[in-house]
Amino acid sequence: MKKIIPLAIAAIALGLTGCSASEPPAPVASSTPAESSTPAESSTPAAPSEPTTEAVKVSTTCADAVEKQGKEYDEISATATDDTSDTELNAPYMHPLEDCKSFAEYAQAGIDNPAPWGMEWNKEEDMKRMVGTACFNLDPKSATPVCADAKELGLLS
Repeated sequence: MKKIIPLAIAAIALGLTGCSASEPPAPVASSTPAESSTPAESSTPAAPSEPTTEAVKVSTTCADAVEKQGKEYDEISATATDDTSDTELNAPYMHPLEDCKSFAEYAQAGIDNPAPWGMEWNKEEDMKRMVGTACFNLDPKSATPVCADAKELGLLS
């Protein structure tokens, strides 16, 4: 059986996301005196599920594309053989690139629902790195709305 590595996991393996799939969210300092004898530090990082910019409303079309990505990837990976091409394995990742209207919507969809990317959680910075990997591999001409927007924003080289 062919070893399956989704784009998100490949990005992690290449060190492109700055996190790992099993890395838990950063702890938040307790403000309850009984739990902590020292006051919470002001440098405590925000929880990873919180976007660093104002949240964008994710359209039903984009959210459905993300769900479709996860379901199709699970189906393909369950039946993959040594003859299954990388193109076939990564095809589900095109749905959000095509159906989300912008990088901001794509990123928010990944933050709201990280499982289809093979993650337990995502933050905006992770999605910036993942869009680079996805566009490089699946849409090098930036023909999809997400890759075109990411290119315009300077996220693609």
